[in-house]
Amino acid sequence: MLAGCGLIPGSGSDSATSQSPALTASSAPAPAEPTVLADGDLDLEALTDFECSEVSDGRWAAEGRVTNTSGRSARFVVMALVSGQEAATATGLREKVRTLAPGDSAGFSLQPLPAAGSENLTCQVQVVRRS
Repeated sequence: MLAGCGLIPGSGSDSATSQSPALTASSAPAPAEPTVLADGDLDLEALTDFECSEVSDGRWAAEGRVTNTSGRSARFVVMALVSGQEAATATGLREKVRTLAPGDSAGFSLQPLPAAGSENLTCQVQVVRRS
């Protein structure tokens, strides 16, 4: 099963692959200016491949590829969470991607992602580029 992809609302701290603090998930429309969860610039265009699916009962995996589309070397942080409309909070995972030269790419894997809720689950992702 593939899940929908969206932006993560909320806030968090910088760390290697780890659980993020509880992030508020809302059934309200996403804000025009999403909250960036790590220092840097939101860069969803860097997400060149992404798949998020349930791998076992209530556990999900998010995998993909980040490509540096900027004109200079940059580091990236990828964050993902899975939640349903009835969930008030969700816990996500984050992974730092090594420094990439312009045009280079690297894969990432975030698992297991715990699901918050049980109905209409969506997998949400955020990519932040750091100079």
